[in-house]
Amino acid sequence: PIESSKDWKDGGKFYNRFSSIVDDFVADGKIRPVESGYEAVVNLSFNSPSMASNLISGRAENGWLFFKELNKLRDV
Repeated sequence: PIESSKDWKDGGKFYNRFSSIVDDFVADGKIRPVESGYEAVVNLSFNSPSMASNLISGRAENGWLFFKELNKLRDV
């Protein structure tokens, strides 16, 4: 997560939650640190597009809006 999320009104809950998720993925060998962030080593699946978009962006996002064209798939 982005460093500034430590200071959000939620008292750092977002930062702590997503830091823990990233740490667990690293410990499990699912992602690895690279120069610009992290790289997935295996295919990851999520229960919602928002969870994926939050991890990718490092901030709270609406996954349906973050991933272009995703809303079109929901309407099918």
